[in-house]
Amino acid sequence: MRKTIFFLFTFLLISVSISSKNITDYFIDMPSVLMPTFGSSYRVELVENFKKSGKDTVQNLFGTQVKLLSLDTVYQHIRVQTTKSSRFEMQLLSQNNDTVIGIINTVCAPICSSYIKFFDKEWKEVRVDFPKFDIYSWTKPNSTTDEKKFIDSFIKTSFVEFNFNPKEKTVEVTNNSLKNLNAEDQDMIRPFFIERKLIAKWSDDDKKMIENRVDKKVIHFRLKNEFD
Repeated sequence: MRKTIFFLFTFLLISVSISSKNITDYFIDMPSVLMPTFGSSYRVELVENFKKSGKDTVQNLFGTQVKLLSLDTVYQHIRVQTTKSSRFEMQLLSQNNDTVIGIINTVCAPICSSYIKFFDKEWKEVRVDFPKFDIYSWTKPNSTTDEKKFIDSFIKTSFVEFNFNPKEKTVEVTNNSLKNLNAEDQDMIRPFFIERKLIAKWSDDDKKMIENRVDKKVIHFRLKNEFD
């Protein structure tokens, strides 16, 4: 009987420990391939120094300064300046009691462009119906084929920047493509664009996501299931 109680107690402790992992735990424990020049020991040092003394900078493997820009353990988000021209973000999300880890990597060379990936708590990449954004995500709805060809003649590459909004559980999406043009060219094609941030909102409710899929300002996204 005592052995049974002991094993049950041990199991409960392990369960509580696993379920109580927060953003700092996932940041420290994530695979090195996701931040190859800033291993787990460096991440521990960065977070612990920030908590104890407010020091927000640590040198990485090559002596480059890595700065902790923000750490939010309430809304489960961390943002790190990994080099002068690159930034890392991690956001914890949930759907149907599953933990989903969103990661944004942004490079500014000098125009900022991002990519985003999602993982489960075992660090296996998961399928998410995150919308595909390109230059046409910001063109006016009534743009003609000729107008799109005109835009294509100027813009050869889309520069799209992502940033998590931890409180709202959204990804704010910014079109930086026009910054790759000179001032005169920008003035020529700017009238064809709607200049605003687009919002992709995480939804932990499948029905809500589907009902709002066609919203022009906010696009909901979620984990894909086996039927998608």
